[in-house]
Amino acid sequence: MDILDQFASSVGFEKHRASYTNAQLDALRQLIKVTHEEGLDWYTTKMEANTSIRCGRKEDNGDAKRALLLIEPTEADLDIHVGSVHEIDAPTLRGSLNEEFISAFLADGCLKRFAEHYPASTIRVGFMPADYARM
Repeated sequence: MDILDQFASSVGFEKHRASYTNAQLDALRQLIKVTHEEGLDWYTTKMEANTSIRCGRKEDNGDAKRALLLIEPTEADLDIHVGSVHEIDAPTLRGSLNEEFISAFLADGCLKRFAEHYPASTIRVGFMPADYARM
């Protein structure tokens, strides 16, 4: 199973997925892997017009606590930005999801700062969208 199948509930992502390049989809897979290894959670929002994809911290019951990354799927691109997480001095990064964005994001160290500042309440792997259906 492709890890991106987890985001089928994101209307915008599923609608435009076929139009994304392999490089865009590979960048998303890479970002999911590296953040998930830090224990961060991935989830979609439940907005009627267009569901965004987010990465951050959820409580063990599935309630959102804080988002670090926000991805807005559009027809031609995966627009991404780092959320306003002042507690960890998050950088102002915004643009297209690609290798350059990931390199800048990882070089800043905000991923580790976020994981330390917002620890999971229990030791567990990060949640993926399919996990919420079992809660």
